[in-house]
Amino acid sequence: MSDIPENAPESCPGTGSENAGKASGCAGCPNQKVCASGEKPVDPNIDEIRARMSEIKHKERVQQQNLGKFNKKTKEDEMKENIVKFLTSIRSVTISDAKSLIGSFGTLKNISQASKMDLTACPGLGPVKADNV
Repeated sequence: MSDIPENAPESCPGTGSENAGKASGCAGCPNQKVCASGEKPVDPNIDEIRARMSEIKHKERVQQQNLGKFNKKTKEDEMKENIVKFLTSIRSVTISDAKSLIGSFGTLKNISQASKMDLTACPGLGPVKADNV
């Protein structure tokens, strides 16, 4: 980023120079008085810039909060994962079968107490898988 304004002549020494606004190259420049005073001009779009920056900061905060929610597992999620792992260790029971069983019966206790007929009524489970469970 240059310290020479866009509308300055090519001979401009730059706003950061000690000769800013006083050098011979500054003659006729529309920025001469501002540069000579040593004051930094305020960007005319500063309000719009601030508004946009505040929106961006807010979005980043929201995204960070949402990421935190997705990265945290609840105890219930961990229990379901463990039940799925246990059920898929049974011969021919797939992950979707295990999730279907959990959805239908809720707990391992209920699954173990279910009749063969109840188990076969569960989507994806046939009589062979029901026997294995």
